[in-house]
Amino acid sequence: MGFTEYVAGFSDRVAVQSVDGDRILIAQRDFQPGEEIFSESPVLHTSHRIAQSSPPSPLYGFALDWQRLVSLYVHLRNQPNEEGADLLEVLSTDGVTGKMAQEVDPERKPFYREEAEQWCKDYIKKSNKSKNKKSKNQKDTVKYRPKVEDIERLIQQFETNCHSRSADPDPSAGDIVKKVWSVAGGIDDEPFMSPQCIGSSPTGRYKHHSKVYSDIQLSLRCIRTIKQGESVTISYHDQEMMSNDDRSQLIKRRGFNCRCPLCSGEIPDYARAMHCPSCEPASKGYISPRSGSWSCYVCSRKFSVEEAQKAEKKEEEMRGESQDKLEDGKVPFIALISQIVKFYRQRLQSLDPRSFCLASLVVELQSNVNNLCSPLHVSHGILYDTVKTLVFEMTPTLRALCGEDSTYLLLFYLLGSTFLLFRLNPDDPLLSDVRGASEEVRHLMYWMSQEGGQRKEQRDKDVGEWAQQIWKRHLQIFCP
Repeated sequence: MGFTEYVAGFSDRVAVQSVDGDRILIAQRDFQPGEEIFSESPVLHTSHRIAQSSPPSPLYGFALDWQRLVSLYVHLRNQPNEEGADLLEVLSTDGVTGKMAQEVDPERKPFYREEAEQWCKDYIKKSNKSKNKKSKNQKDTVKYRPKVEDIERLIQQFETNCHSRSADPDPSAGDIVKKVWSVAGGIDDEPFMSPQCIGSSPTGRYKHHSKVYSDIQLSLRCIRTIKQGESVTISYHDQEMMSNDDRSQLIKRRGFNCRCPLCSGEIPDYARAMHCPSCEPASKGYISPRSGSWSCYVCSRKFSVEEAQKAEKKEEEMRGESQDKLEDGKVPFIALISQIVKFYRQRLQSLDPRSFCLASLVVELQSNVNNLCSPLHVSHGILYDTVKTLVFEMTPTLRALCGEDSTYLLLFYLLGSTFLLFRLNPDDPLLSDVRGASEEVRHLMYWMSQEGGQRKEQRDKDVGEWAQQIWKRHLQIFCP
């Protein structure tokens, strides 16, 4: 089956069209959040029995799950009626061979070539040993022997087309703990989706109808409304709070420039939010880089060149301090974090947990801690990432220094920052003029519901129920 015939099977839902020399996936009808755009059997996936029986080696310099898929690819090429492996030939290798990718990492292409050569040598050596053990009456059924060019291209395709996915299974996200899934085993339509950091669909989720590996389907779901004729978009990373500069470097390694509203500057770079002195005393404003300049989202005040340089210098200082202390197992910005915990501990005693506005609390928090984090806004990505690391990776240390309830209270800060910076509606976090359904919110709400449910106070149980309702709504969209 050729690629054209294969894609025709989804013609009532999506179509691949050529635009400016590139092929992209276009919706053939409207899709609403939670709807399945399409599903298909992955050509390569690490739960396949051949992939599972092909142990990877740390001696190779490419990913362990990719090694399993390379072994599976060679196996499929030796099957008489197998056509799936041939479909992989249409996938791009620009993430390694493209001009931009080679400028970012000029050593990667020759490195993968060497790895492919070594893998083929080892394969042939093992194959010859196996062949010598066979009796004279046994026929050699191997018709395809891997060529260096084929394996090199396959690794390049993995590097270009694989989407970000945590290596650790997450039961709350619908992951299967006992199996080894890999987006590297992905689908043939998915690499044709246009890249956007605020994509209309997440990376694919596996679903299975039985324990038989051949029944596995990769499902692509809609997380933001897609109109007929619009491009189906996907994010090549899952770092929602990453700065535009860092995101740009990450994506350039894939061989392209992202032109989504975030990367083009249409939307401010929220992960680098600075406190706006002109919005005193309410502290509602925050200044972020946007289209080459720093401007306030509320009052439109702009930083001068000197102010921008001062802010950027402070960013580097605080980033270095955070990294150094976390590496040493210490808590950075302890005075600031203690004040954040104290603020939420006091405020949550007087608020109805089912009606408070998380974003408004962060605005109020800014007034209380501005002297400890200025010129950075309290929701700045450096502070956000530091708190997130402490909550999820240094829980005992954090609780010892700031109290047993500190992890629970800091979840309010993390959620409030995402609501504020993504402009999420506090009554309906799925409705947003920036992102819509958010993986970050989903994970934070899950842990909020767990923490709230374990605490004794009725108000905290109410918080847990509130968070669980939102988490379940996100769950219905991402992995029903």
